Amino acid sequence: MVMDCAMHDVFEAAATLRRVCRVCWQKAGQRREMRATPLDWSVRDGEEWGVWRAEGGELVELRLADVTKLEMAD
Repeated sequence: MVMDCAMHDVFEAAATLRRVCRVCWQKAGQRREMRATPLDWSVRDGEEWGVWRAEGGELVELRLADVTKLEMAD
């Protein structure tokens, strides 16, 4: 599974503009959420990964296919 094209567009725009996003994803069957700024993405072993800076300053790496919702925060 790959990230929805519309969400990928939001990821790229938010990374370019350095905008904070609301990011929702599934991990181990549980829904997770954070506010973070996308910094970069890469492809490893055929899967896309995104690097985010969470509001607390820590770097978070997520498989983009696990992201279920992505929107720029107000």
